[in-house]
Amino acid sequence: MKKVCYAILVLFVAWTVSGCRDSGLSPIKGDQTQKTGKVMYNKYNIHVHYKNARDIKAHCANWTGPFSGHRIIPPNTPMVVKPSPRGLILERTDNGEKISFIFSKKYMAMDKDAYIDTIFSAEKASLDHFSAVDQQGIKSGTAIKGMTKEGVKAALGYPAAHKTPSLNDSEWIFWTNRFGTYAVIFDKNNRVSGTRD
Repeated sequence: MKKVCYAILVLFVAWTVSGCRDSGLSPIKGDQTQKTGKVMYNKYNIHVHYKNARDIKAHCANWTGPFSGHRIIPPNTPMVVKPSPRGLILERTDNGEKISFIFSKKYMAMDKDAYIDTIFSAEKASLDHFSAVDQQGIKSGTAIKGMTKEGVKAALGYPAAHKTPSLNDSEWIFWTNRFGTYAVIFDKNNRVSGTRD
């Protein structure tokens, strides 16, 4: 009887181990993502706080500046996107910089995979369809009177949903830094009419 029980135990352990063997798929834990590890291109400016070459931070709520250490990573910058405990690590392949990108599902009303799909692309995005004023705003990372909503997204980043629940709203809220906000105001034709602190 002991031999039979031992044989059954050995078979059970062998079956369990074979079922748990690496199948080539990485498990998703918590809010990790499967959309990482490949070279991607940002569709919109990424505003970063550059303290030094080892301490570069960005936030999904877009710290658009200006402030000391504020820099802009322009659209179509090649980078590898990797998960981190607080969000994402963006490793630029053009200069080797690593950006600690803080992500909050609560702020953006989407998970990491959806957010990555929203702001990154596997191929470079064409900017040719933007008007001259849109191009100017994208280059400077600011909202300029007459810009389209698409131009503002490219210039300032995708607006955080907890302050801008709908992209159809006539005001989009952005952060200057961790504490200050301002509104970009659109007219009835969805063009920037001005900003308000």
